[in-house]
Amino acid sequence: MNDLEFKSLWTKVIDKKILDSDKISHTYKPNDMTFSNDITVFPTHQTFSEQNTLVIKNIDQTFSGEKTVGAQTDETFSNEKTTALCLESPDINFQKNDQDIQQVDAQTDVISQAWQNKLKRKVSIKKIPSTSHNNKVLTEAQVTAYLEHPNILPIHNIEENAQGQTLLVMKLLEGYSWSQLLHPQTEEQKNKSKQYNLSAHIRILTKVCNAVRYAHSKGIVHCDLKPENVLIGNYGEVLVIGWGIAVSVDNDVKKVSILYKDSICEPMGTPCYMPPELAEGRGKDISTTTDIYLLGAILYEILHKSAPRKNKNLWNTLLEAQSGTLPKFDGKNPQNLINTCQRAMAKHTHLRYQTVDEFQMEIESFLSNQESVVISDEAKSNLDNCLERMKNLNSEIVKTKKKSFFTKRQEKQKEKLKAHLYDMFIESIFGFKNASEIWQENVEAIQGEITARLEYANFAFQNADTNLALSQLEKLDELDTTQKNKEEISELYEKIARDKRDVYSKINHHTHGVLSVTISIIGACILFVVFFHAFIFFSKWIPSPVFEVSIFIAIIITLIKVASIKKR
Repeated sequence: MNDLEFKSLWTKVIDKKILDSDKISHTYKPNDMTFSNDITVFPTHQTFSEQNTLVIKNIDQTFSGEKTVGAQTDETFSNEKTTALCLESPDINFQKNDQDIQQVDAQTDVISQAWQNKLKRKVSIKKIPSTSHNNKVLTEAQVTAYLEHPNILPIHNIEENAQGQTLLVMKLLEGYSWSQLLHPQTEEQKNKSKQYNLSAHIRILTKVCNAVRYAHSKGIVHCDLKPENVLIGNYGEVLVIGWGIAVSVDNDVKKVSILYKDSICEPMGTPCYMPPELAEGRGKDISTTTDIYLLGAILYEILHKSAPRKNKNLWNTLLEAQSGTLPKFDGKNPQNLINTCQRAMAKHTHLRYQTVDEFQMEIESFLSNQESVVISDEAKSNLDNCLERMKNLNSEIVKTKKKSFFTKRQEKQKEKLKAHLYDMFIESIFGFKNASEIWQENVEAIQGEITARLEYANFAFQNADTNLALSQLEKLDELDTTQKNKEEISELYEKIARDKRDVYSKINHHTHGVLSVTISIIGACILFVVFFHAFIFFSKWIPSPVFEVSIFIAIIITLIKVASIKKR
């Protein structure tokens, strides 16, 4: 599909002007999205009594900036005090804000707090006017009610008031949207978000996986998973909402009025998260892997604190979604989570995890082996610092060599730094080793130990600690190294062997020189002794001048030999 066809497809869903906007985090769906059948909830003659009166309550929770109360994160209601109203349903004392209605996506839906008389509990109420939009919302409510699961927002009941408005009675959740914890705006949200580290967010994701896995078992795919559609209660509750564009991937699912995937022919979803099949409206390609892509996109946002696509222009964001290009990853994040995210967000569905179970096992593995990950990360940080200091040391050595001398102080500092670097190498090596022993599949720890030992061996060789370098290479031979590592190890072995040959050559040359000089000295000494004895025993027959000249020659020869020793 070329760009022109792609744009034409999207203009069926939204106005051309919106394509130039920055609304990349909105949920879009076809305007003519129809359902398998019309939903009749109440007979046309059904009415309710208005005998009871309303219980007056104050609502201090807000959905827009403070606490999340209700079903969808894009709906808001004010924090004005409520006033008395006539009863709108026999079971529900309904409370409405002074402002009455808050517009949501150009519709007249309202979320408010109410008191359910029969069960004596607070509930959340979504009021739906009698329009064509009614069918869509009721379908979403029916899907949500059909998926009865601890991590899916419960629909308690559906009521109708005297004005013909449908009231969805839902669980009241006091808390925040997950998006507010990942991107806090108010002081209250910022204080709350401090309680959630990486592990806490991963645990939330596992609960979302539970809800999605259950939906898939019922043949339903969410198609709009994102942090905004997850509510986090003040007591740790995690509820998935926003089932408005959910589709069935099982043609036999007839217990609920929901579109079958093959009937989808127009794009839908949230641009900064959506996979290519949703961006192009390829309903036949929608499957459980569509939700797995979205789970991977949420994982990306957990790791990077931003959605996978950050382009502020909607059209450019849609082009990125269509291409399926992976976003950039920060290497500081745990590598195993990056790998999980990349596989989940693969462009082609057959390259992704095929079930939520597979994806969930990967992230749960991270949690269960977090101690190993933490130790490995510390070892990596230590190794990075070590390599940086080693680089600075080598730079200083080069500068000093240009000056042709080392001061005693510089020499002492250099030796002290070398000893410290040796300690840092050992610390990082044992850190990686400990991490891999705790979790034997910690790839980052295993590769980290290999890298640390190889760098340690190179540094030792540079400082003429050949035996230390060889001991590290022997350890590396026992590890499962990559082909690139093997080449580096082989190269270092060759350097050490070549260095040894040079040393042996110098030793042989030096030994040969010393031996020849020694023989010469011995010869000179013998000559001297011979002449000395000759002088004693044959002084009567040898003229004195001849003997003195001979002694002088012997002394000269001896001095020349000694000088040659020093020269060698």
